[in-house]
Amino acid sequence: MTSEQVERVAQAFYEAEYPTEWFDAPGILQEQHRELARSAITFLNHQIADHHAGAVPVLTDSRDTTAISDARNLEQASRELAS
Repeated sequence: MTSEQVERVAQAFYEAEYPTEWFDAPGILQEQHRELARSAITFLNHQIADHHAGAVPVLTDSRDTTAISDARNLEQASRELAS
């Protein structure tokens, strides 16, 4: 994954959740959304690789649940910071 991909996904996640512009967001919220973006991109890449390998995607794989858990934790933390 590239830093540009991470930044675009992070910005999209942020702007879907908050009414303010990405560039006006506190640095800590931007970094949390970047971490969320990295987790989401990693999760998607694993799903794509599994699909190409002919595997049926199952959300019980430890890497999948870890990425989902990380994303949920980051989302909760960002909401707490915003309030």
